[in-house]
Amino acid sequence: MKTKLMVCVLCSMVLAVLCAEGRHPAAAEDTATVGHPAGAGTPAAAGAFLPQPFSIHYERYDYHVMLTFEGHPEYEAVEAFIRETPELEIRAVVTRHDQSQTDYFNTEDFTVPGNGSGVERERLYAAMTYERAGTKKAPSVSLSFQTKKGESLEFFLVATSAPLRKYGGLVDPGHHSPDTSLPVMFREGSSLAGEESFIAFDGVQCTIPILVDAAPFFTGYKGYYSENMRIAVIRAGSSQIEFTRVPGQFVPGEKWVFMEDGVPQEWTITERHGSSVYIEGPDRVLRCVADGNRLGLLSVACTNDDPDMTFLVDFKSPVRVSGGEGSRNTETEFSLSIAGKKRVVTGTVSVESDAAQTWIVLSPRSPEWAVPRGVSTILTSAGSTLKRDVVIVNGE
Repeated sequence: MKTKLMVCVLCSMVLAVLCAEGRHPAAAEDTATVGHPAGAGTPAAAGAFLPQPFSIHYERYDYHVMLTFEGHPEYEAVEAFIRETPELEIRAVVTRHDQSQTDYFNTEDFTVPGNGSGVERERLYAAMTYERAGTKKAPSVSLSFQTKKGESLEFFLVATSAPLRKYGGLVDPGHHSPDTSLPVMFREGSSLAGEESFIAFDGVQCTIPILVDAAPFFTGYKGYYSENMRIAVIRAGSSQIEFTRVPGQFVPGEKWVFMEDGVPQEWTITERHGSSVYIEGPDRVLRCVADGNRLGLLSVACTNDDPDMTFLVDFKSPVRVSGGEGSRNTETEFSLSIAGKKRVVTGTVSVESDAAQTWIVLSPRSPEWAVPRGVSTILTSAGSTLKRDVVIVNGE
């Protein structure tokens, strides 16, 4: 009886630690028209604009591992986002005591889509040695590379169990890198680090604190092994956008064609039903409302490679991001959802605009960790050119 009671208490302790819209068929009467060059003077092209103004980056990783430790004068955590297929891609993140971070990539041609420039966050290449091993019940990951200071970093994590769904779910980012992004992270399954785990710099091991102490039955250390990790990030940074084509009308077939920081992009109107307009771009779908020569944004769905794991930005009423003359103001509610978890971040959005600039501010109100990570986006247009500046603002 005592053993059963202890097992129940143990499960509760581990769980407490780890658990920190429909589309319509295209209408037959809709017909596409030839698009117009940017700045052609047609009503919809009066000042080239982005139908989706937010700098969203959505990624899938096969594995995520993290160790938090004590005893180092500068660092307090190391984590790695790992994608093994189709090619091995690793992003290792080293977190300092001041919560700033440096990203290390295992490929020299790494890119961070949607990031732009101007963010004070180091992103460096590092040759890495990586192995995923262990057993099904106790998987392990080893990773080693040199930091920018030339330190030899050795990371080894062995999990206390196979990752379990009940220990997965949303991840609280804490105070890590608070000035660079509003992140939403979801892990399908997770488990704690086991006793054999270690982190070492130049051969000197740091102390990994115990997180769950139920000896002799179980001891879990402050580290995590997770599988099927999704991370959606609205990033700070600056982007330069040059349009070569914009819609002449909001009808199927019309498109936005542009270069963003030298990368070609294309957004196409795929459906229209009355005032409802659907636009598709790289790995995402926009749901909008057309009002004459104006366009209002209702939702952004980032599908990545799995429709069941969609990241969704929803607005209670249309957020006018484009078109028309004169200034306009909008204020409504917004929510962020991921992997079927609805409204994991909620708050308000305000929009102010004049002939040359649009200011969009997302102000989270819940959960508590998101409140200091408001997102301010400034769009400055000049003919066929648009500049996007995104900063993270403290909403407390």
